[in-house]
Amino acid sequence: TSPYSPLDPSSRTIRLLHIHSKLHVDDSRIQCSLVKVSLNDSPAYKALSYAWGEPDELGLKIWLNGKLKDVRRNLWNALRVLRLRVEGDRVIWIDALCINQEDVEERNYQVGLMSYVYSEVKLVIAWLGMPYELGIGTKQELVEYVAAADLELLTSTLAFELLDEIVDCVEPHWFEYFRSDNRPSFCRDKFLDNPDFHEHWRELVILFSAPYWKRLWTFQEVLLSVRLEIWLGKSHCAWESWKRIYTDLKSSFIMRSPPQSRPITITKSTSEIVTALFDNIAMEHFRGVLYFSQRSYCLEPRDKVYGLVGLLDRWVQNTITVDYSRSLFQLF
Repeated sequence: TSPYSPLDPSSRTIRLLHIHSKLHVDDSRIQCSLVKVSLNDSPAYKALSYAWGEPDELGLKIWLNGKLKDVRRNLWNALRVLRLRVEGDRVIWIDALCINQEDVEERNYQVGLMSYVYSEVKLVIAWLGMPYELGIGTKQELVEYVAAADLELLTSTLAFELLDEIVDCVEPHWFEYFRSDNRPSFCRDKFLDNPDFHEHWRELVILFSAPYWKRLWTFQEVLLSVRLEIWLGKSHCAWESWKRIYTDLKSSFIMRSPPQSRPITITKSTSEIVTALFDNIAMEHFRGVLYFSQRSYCLEPRDKVYGLVGLLDRWVQNTITVDYSRSLFQLF
């Protein structure tokens, strides 16, 4: 039987996922429940922005409304971390679980609401994945039942330590820093040319090359959010910290290989996409969205349209009906 019950399209109803702090008593799997709410009532919730990834055969499951539910690896990892980072239940909106993906009519209706879901949310968590899956740290075997202590071990990262160090160094002098004609050299001796930070730089550049940035839905979910945090395993930082550092230092810090280390690069297409998100150019110029979306991917080809509709003016959105039953010929 399905863990889902019907939604009321007339009242902008969505489901919110409650991730319970306690594991299931029988098999120690993560357990969650779904609660219906109306966006008209301004509910308090967070939302997860993440890459679904390709279907896998790992057999990972969680308990959802008392039923076992298959989940893909990236989402399963995110649920593990989210459960451990809060006392009590965590209330969050996650498309793969809060929408009955097997019900085409519901999927149409809910995708049509996604611009409201992400613009009215309290916080969007941009999940990059687990460090070891991006080539950071020691690669670990995927174990479904992992202890909290082991999870802490799996998710240690130097990249966020570097971000914190740079922010702490620059923040007290931020006004002076941005008035300087030689801004990149402000922290050069402390960070860029310091061999103690070579591995930190390598990890940071890997983060800016993560598959998340190439995902088409990232545009809408990032650009519509009021508040955003970047998460890598258990580590996280505010979007503004990333934005300020990347935007101003990309040519001298992030895009340059530290001395005496192996070459580090970000592909041109990924660099342009990240820069576009940081500069918010797409919000003011939809033509920019179309340009950068050409370099983005999505598993469902119809999402090349539906994944961008939320960035249009509301009156334009109302003229486009989300319908996944349409053929590609009819849609395009």
